[in-house]
Amino acid sequence: MYVAADPILTSAELFSPYVQEDNSLLKRQIPYGAPYYARGRIALWAALNSMGVGAQHDVLLPSFICDSVLGPIEAVGALPRFYATGPSLEIDGERIRSSLTQNSAAVIVPHYFGVPTALDEIRALCDERGLWLIEDCAHALFSFNGTAPLGHQGHAAIYSPWKSLPLPDGGILALHDGRLVRPDPLREHRPQALAARMVYRMFPTLETIVGWSPRVSLLMRGDLRESIQERDRSPNFRRESGSGFSYQMLERTNGELVRARRRENFDRLAKAVASQPYLRSLVPTLNDGVCPLGLPVLCQNREHARRHFLQRGINVRAYWDRLPREVTEDEFPDAHKLSREILIMPVHQSLTHPQLNHMATAIETLTEGAPR
Repeated sequence: MYVAADPILTSAELFSPYVQEDNSLLKRQIPYGAPYYARGRIALWAALNSMGVGAQHDVLLPSFICDSVLGPIEAVGALPRFYATGPSLEIDGERIRSSLTQNSAAVIVPHYFGVPTALDEIRALCDERGLWLIEDCAHALFSFNGTAPLGHQGHAAIYSPWKSLPLPDGGILALHDGRLVRPDPLREHRPQALAARMVYRMFPTLETIVGWSPRVSLLMRGDLRESIQERDRSPNFRRESGSGFSYQMLERTNGELVRARRRENFDRLAKAVASQPYLRSLVPTLNDGVCPLGLPVLCQNREHARRHFLQRGINVRAYWDRLPREVTEDEFPDAHKLSREILIMPVHQSLTHPQLNHMATAIETLTEGAPR
């Protein structure tokens, strides 16, 4: 049996007749007509440009982050600076305040794995210091804090719907401040790029049907895994709009159903983790409204655990194996500890009951590693 890390592409996603209701999760979370780009990094670049962030400015972002977020900051000429995250990815105003400089112009705060980060204190700090607050909602499509959609407390929010849905592309910029001007349209998405991304999206579907993935054996080799999952922080990324095809797929998606299935799958696997002495859930329970990207677990012997799951055909990921080079272990020990211990169990909406049972059994039979 093979369990894909991401939701698989099926005929339902391609040809579903579902029509968005006026109170759909998508319409409640993302403003009508929000710019749609090929990737979230392009949306971040557009946000920084709209805010007038550039040379002589620095942009604060968390120490637990992937390299690809730095490209848009460097593309506008700004300097990335980092603030500390806590042992369980806590973010608060004091951590951010201690990292500010006189050149600070914007602060990026993520909702890791779709779980809300408390923003009241941080927004007050940004208002006090005249800083732009950007919510990183790359993991948070269809995720709410109770009845409040994530992405509405900042001056702007960035979404990456292709991380939650089997879309070939997708990055969204939501602007929530009247001072921000909607960016000019970018060049059209290239047809050949769309075709290549569709082929890539089809791989997990075929692997799931066959019940085996050639990538699993590659992922068990650390050197190859690092090259496969290489993160590009180059500021010279291509700036282009997302495809209309992808946006239509997004609009056809039943967000309520996606969120309900992800929550159900999360709860099923979280119960298995709770009985496992070698794993600890970073998020034991979900508050109302949360749509989880995955189930983050910690394991002191992470490589043993990763191999255990990959050998059973379960494609688990680590967010993130490698942190930006500026995030040194001496200055940010908690971020480095997380990067060595974290694994993300899939909870996506494509999982079947046999797959969930297979994953639960794999969790319960994990041995070795220091007990949590």
